[in-house]
Amino acid sequence: MILSGTVVDVVDNTGILKARCIKVYGNSKKNYAKIGDIILVVVETYTLKRGFFLDEKKKDRFLKGKKHKALVLRTKQSYKRHYGVFIKFSDNAVILVNKRKLPLSKKLKGPILYEILEKHPAIGILARWLI
Repeated sequence: MILSGTVVDVVDNTGILKARCIKVYGNSKKNYAKIGDIILVVVETYTLKRGFFLDEKKKDRFLKGKKHKALVLRTKQSYKRHYGVFIKFSDNAVILVNKRKLPLSKKLKGPILYEILEKHPAIGILARWLI
């Protein structure tokens, strides 16, 4: 469960390390995000390694304070599959996506659930581990 104000890890290669959730998209009464939901995040910390390879227009895109849409991949809250198995991760992890819900990066870190691939099949191409 990711509420607004939660600090999450960004597990793609955009150069952003941590981000803070500021809004959960969906129903107006929905105030938390689960695995597979879209949220709005603001950049908290980033690394400079990625910025050297980008041109001048794209360097400012991933700096501190910039807003991005993100897809929730993992949560600390346990997730129940339809046949009764519970899956729990040790971190809250997201990846950055664009308006069409396609990832902004070319590489993902860590495992990804099969249930996410049903909603967003483009992420399955970048995944290394599927659970």
